[in-house]
Amino acid sequence: MSRRFEKLSTVSVDIPFPKRSTAKSAGYDISIIHPDVWEMMHDPDCLLATLQDMWENVKRYKRETFYLPDGRENYVFPTGLKACMEDGEVLMLFVRSSIGIKQHIKLSNQTGIIDADYYNNPDNEGHIMVALDIPKRHIPDREPSLFTDNEYNMGRFLQFDGPVMRVCQGIFLDHKTTDNDMASASRTGGIGSTGR
Repeated sequence: MSRRFEKLSTVSVDIPFPKRSTAKSAGYDISIIHPDVWEMMHDPDCLLATLQDMWENVKRYKRETFYLPDGRENYVFPTGLKACMEDGEVLMLFVRSSIGIKQHIKLSNQTGIIDADYYNNPDNEGHIMVALDIPKRHIPDREPSLFTDNEYNMGRFLQFDGPVMRVCQGIFLDHKTTDNDMASASRTGGIGSTGR
């Protein structure tokens, strides 16, 4: 049986692998990578840098808080990971309770489905990406505004305490097919490649 998480071949630095918090936990905590750190991971000038080196660089420019681009309500974050599993298995992603309850952040697709044939697909190597809906909320370091609806001091953002943030949990499950199932196509792409 083969079921494991792996780094993408394009990720040369050590990143945290998903793990369960307790012996009876069902879910593996999965972390997203700060977008600025992800960008540095693919910068030829940073090839010898560690994850912590990259984070120190982000902090140097006071970019620990990641603001969504104007007009965006959600953002797709990288994990740098892929998941290998047996045929007949699926990896399901759910937002961690603390993220959903305390920060009102949710997965844009409600539940992420990672199929067994997503692994090593030619489009993106099976990169597990996490799309998050992020609510507009008060920006702590800005004074209250006199403008209408306090738009000045509201924004959509994630506050990172390090280069990665645990936001979801992945659960491996068996799945079944119907007796008359005739699916025979092979996956040739990444996210959304099986149709609309």
